[in-house]
This record gives sequence, C-alpha cells and structure tokens, in this order.
Amino acid sequence: MDARPYASGEHWRDLELNQLTSPVRWEESVRTLAGELGCVRFVELGPGRQLTGMIRRIADGALTVPVESAAALAKLTTPEP
Repeated sequence: MDARPYASGEHWRDLELNQLTSPVRWEESVRTLAGELGCVRFVELGPGRQLTGMIRRIADGALTVPVESAAALAKLTTPEP
C-alpha cells in the first residue's frame, strides 16, 4: 500500500485487493499519521504492547495508550465529570 489515508470510498475495492497482496508499510504509516496528519495519541487495542513500543520508537513524543479490555476502552471513551 502507500501509507496514505483515504476519505472517499471510490477506490476502496482496488485498495482492499492491494492491502491483501502488498507488504505492510507500518513505519511509513505511523510517520504519516504523526507528522503530516498531526496525530499525537495512538491507541493499541488487544493484549500485549508490541505496537505501542514500535510507535514510541518511530514517532518521537507520541502518546501511546494500550487498551487490553472492553472495560479499559469504555473508560478511555467516557468523559470524566
């Protein structure tokens, strides 16, 4: 793939096919999110923290939040009073 975001569904069929047959461009994707798109918070869903560690090494200063359960996700998405 090309590590770019797509807002329009116009080309999704072709993109999905490429996604299945192309190598993962993880580092480039994280750099695009953190740099060009200004993302500062990354959430890793599921057990383990492998992706959290990789993001911290790629995007200096990124805030990473590992979420290992549905309860932790609910807490993350519920506004504090």
